[in-house]
Amino acid sequence: MAGEIQLNSVTLATESGGLISFGGSVQAVPPTIPNWYLAEQQITGGNDVSAGFYAGSGTALERTTVNIPAMQLRINATVYTLSTATTLDADTTGSWASNETSKATAANRNGEDVYIYAVEPSSGTTPNFCLSSNSTYPNGTVGGVTASTANSRKIGGFHCLCVDVGTISGHSLTGYLDGDILPRSVWTQASHRPTSSPEGMVYVGNKLWADIYLASNTTTLESKYNQTIVDGASGSPTYDHHWYNFVERFAEIEKRLPTQAEFMALAIGSNEETDINGSTDPGTTGGHSDTASRRMISNVGCEDCAGVMWQWVNENGADGAAASWAVQDTASDGTTYDGVNSIGRGQGYSVPYRGLVGGFWVFGAKCGSRCVGWYISPLNLDGTVGSRGVSGSLY
Repeated sequence: MAGEIQLNSVTLATESGGLISFGGSVQAVPPTIPNWYLAEQQITGGNDVSAGFYAGSGTALERTTVNIPAMQLRINATVYTLSTATTLDADTTGSWASNETSKATAANRNGEDVYIYAVEPSSGTTPNFCLSSNSTYPNGTVGGVTASTANSRKIGGFHCLCVDVGTISGHSLTGYLDGDILPRSVWTQASHRPTSSPEGMVYVGNKLWADIYLASNTTTLESKYNQTIVDGASGSPTYDHHWYNFVERFAEIEKRLPTQAEFMALAIGSNEETDINGSTDPGTTGGHSDTASRRMISNVGCEDCAGVMWQWVNENGADGAAASWAVQDTASDGTTYDGVNSIGRGQGYSVPYRGLVGGFWVFGAKCGSRCVGWYISPLNLDGTVGSRGVSGSLY
């Protein structure tokens, strides 16, 4: 197929055989154009206040419902149009792909990430929408069509609360139940999401996203419910991690450690001046309560901010070691992440301490969103110290 692009009878470009020529400069036409999604509005959930900002709701239905705005989207060669906004209720089986209807029961999705898909219809130009716990395509049929990577389009998602919040006066999430949508976790592919993968994260504000849970996983750090916390004395199979390890490994997934100010922002609404019920290492992430039986969750939905485990921040404290050169890795220790992976990273001179925030499980009244210590070497390996990742906004 050949043709010309003209303006006022002047040829600007010619196209032939999949090539476009601009005044002698030839460029290839991509054989396929990626699916696209166009909507100025956000996909919202949990009673949105305005685009990208959410608050708690007194209506139970709103806590399980996502609102999908009118939009146009392209799947393969066809542009589909949703003319009128619609909703999906996570408590309704019809909102889910056919093989995932069990997720309509809150207990079967608590602490999980859920994805929102548009699927090509069997006829017409209005797409079908569904919820799915599958990150690649809906599991089963949607509107009578068997879903696949070829005929579906992921347009957003959210995270479900892991454990009931209970009644907390003045808290944004008071009354929220397990399986409810964490309103600040709602993200869209097009306009509201972190630079990292959005799973297990909430929007704090000021273009900052934060991990809901303390870091877990042996291979790639992640924010997931009820997983083994990675700390400075995790032991096999989760190797001991110090400040350097967390910085490097978060960078692998487009995240970083927060500053103290950012931690304070994501931790507001958490328990203050108390530690975890039982005053002992919980071992796993999320769903905990403090010594006053109050859920350990912040207003935006971050778990275990204060009184569970110290968390590294990305800032220097007072001067640390004496003025002499010292190795800045733990490659000689076989139980550490450095040791297991034979990592050497050179030496440092008068290396300053790094900050720790939140307080740990026996710190009692010292714990809180403003609790901070500036007295630990970045090479510190201690079972009381973990981490939490943050990310900027992609758009």
